[in-house]
Amino acid sequence: MMIFAVRRSVTSLMWSNMKSAIARPEQGEKAIDLGCGTGSYTYWLNDIGLSVVVGVDISQNMLELARRKRVSNVTFLQADLVHLPFNDNMFDLAICNAVLEFTEDPVAALREGLRVVKPGGRLVVGCINKYGAWGKKYTKPWPRRSHEYLQPRSVFLV
Repeated sequence: MMIFAVRRSVTSLMWSNMKSAIARPEQGEKAIDLGCGTGSYTYWLNDIGLSVVVGVDISQNMLELARRKRVSNVTFLQADLVHLPFNDNMFDLAICNAVLEFTEDPVAALREGLRVVKPGGRLVVGCINKYGAWGKKYTKPWPRRSHEYLQPRSVFLV
């Protein structure tokens, strides 16, 4: 049991360092978490001092879970990733992690993410490896809630 706890802690620390190095968030920037789910990345961006942080998800249930986590100045908004209700070039940073696998049109979602990022800004995308633990979970043939099905067109299954 102790070995598992240490391993998990080291893995979490490595992932935390990796996402910071890739996203390079800076205090005072504006960021959007595309497909924010329960808000883990959204709150992380807020905690490191970004001036504006918005979490967007199509699922009202996930947004309710995110809002219930804690009180903060983060904005959570229900929207489809292919029709974001923001002006062009509005954010310095956009994060889209483990989301494209669950969208009908991942290319359109990426285009829309790029549209709202300022020139010189960053769009950071993470995808589930279909051979990893999460990939195996989402490709099991047993019934799931409708939002958990992976579509044949998904980048995950390509």
